[in-house]
Order: sequence, then C-alpha cells, then structure tokens
Amino acid sequence: MLNKLIKYDLKWLLKVILIFHGIGLFFGIIGRLTELLPDSPFFIFISKFCKGVCLSLIITGLVNCIIRSWVRFILNMYKDESYLTHTLPVNKNTHLLSKVLSSIIIVVISVVILLIGLFIMYYNKETLESLKLSLNILSSNLGISVIGLLLLLGIVLLTEIIFIILIGYFGIVYGYSHNYKKPLKTFIYGGVSYLVFNVTTVIMLLIGSLFNNNLKAIVLGGSTQIEFNVLVGILWFAFIVYVVYSIIVYLLMNNKFNKGVNID
Repeated sequence: MLNKLIKYDLKWLLKVILIFHGIGLFFGIIGRLTELLPDSPFFIFISKFCKGVCLSLIITGLVNCIIRSWVRFILNMYKDESYLTHTLPVNKNTHLLSKVLSSIIIVVISVVILLIGLFIMYYNKETLESLKLSLNILSSNLGISVIGLLLLLGIVLLTEIIFIILIGYFGIVYGYSHNYKKPLKTFIYGGVSYLVFNVTTVIMLLIGSLFNNNLKAIVLGGSTQIEFNVLVGILWFAFIVYVVYSIIVYLLMNNKFNKGVNID
C-alpha cells in the first residue's frame, strides 16, 4: 500500500514541477545552441538571457518541490480530500511516511535536473579542466578526495533540504491540531522549531570552539590561518546534526499525528 500511496503523491506533485523543469531545460538548450551562432552582442544577450531563465525555472521548480509537498499534505490530510483519505485501510504512520518519501524523491529528481541543466549550459573542456583544478586544490587542502568532497557536500545539502521539509510537516501537524487560525499557528510552530534547532547548532559550535582553536578561528574569527581539514569536520557535523534533527522532528510529529487529525 505504501508504494501505491507514493505513486499517487508523486503523480500529484510532479504535475506542476515537471512543467518548470521542462521549460527550464528547453531554455537551457536554446541558450547553449545560440552560442554556436555568430559572436554578436545580440546572440550573446539571447544566450545569457535563456541561461538565466533556465536556472530561474529549475530552481523555482526545486523550491516548489518543498512547497507543494506541504500543500499536498494539508489537502490530503486536513481538507475535503481527507474524508476519503482517512477511510482507506491504511494507518496514519504509512500516510505520513508516504508524504515524506515522496518529498525526498521529487527533491532528488529536481537536483538531478538542475545538474543536467548546468551540464547542458556550461559544459566544455575548458570549464571542466578549470573545475577539476579548483576541486583538486580544494580537496588536497581539505585532505579528502574530489569524489569524497562532492559526495559530502551533496549529502549535507540533501539532508538540510529534508530537514526543512520535515520542519514544514511538523508545523502543519501541530498547527492543524488547533481549531482556529491553523495556517498562522502552522507558521509559528514551523518557524519557532526551525529557529530553536539552529540556535542549538550554534550553541554546540560555540561550545566546541572552546576546546578546539582551529574551530574557534572559524566560528569566532581572530586568526588569519584556518585549518581546512576542520571544514571537513564541520561538514560531517552538519550531516550528523541534520540527520539527528530530522529523526527527532519525524518522531515528534508522527506521535502527534497518530493521536488524531482535526479535519476542517
């Protein structure tokens, strides 16, 4: 049943998002093709304009992945659709898990499309060699391979996006448990919880800087020399923190969601 729920959620979510991505990739291709035309101010402008539109649309699609995930959750669980949803022989844990997994899937799809768009618009031998050189210099300073560095940056970014999505779900579950001003309370729950977690992270970094001078130089400044391997440690710290925060948020909202749903 979980597979079927994810299928229906993805079908709803991708309706609009694929339009943004499809049009964005189209402009990206046009922007790249115009580079093959005569080198004139007019065609240079058209190329840069199309590339700008491509990036704007694909990034907008990525942002919409998050927003539409929240909208889908509200409509499917708390609005008119919910009267049918809650009659299905599916427990609330499965419904919530379906929404979370669907959100993660479309975010991954959007990130992949963004990378494809960048490849279409900017790939050439000179750019590739320059990127390789920059990454090699950075990775040697950080004491990590290029592939390891890219993977680490990727998983940190992905876990942060997942955490933001879960914070939104958390705000919805607690906000819509009230009888009045549900959207406002959703925003308050989500905003305050996000602020609390971020303040907690800053406090942990400040405490850590008391025991590590290199970390202190990055967090508080006061030194022109920075140990780059500490940056790798911060990235790993960020990954672990986002995973732990995500688990906490999911458990809290799952517990609240299982206590009952206050349908409009």
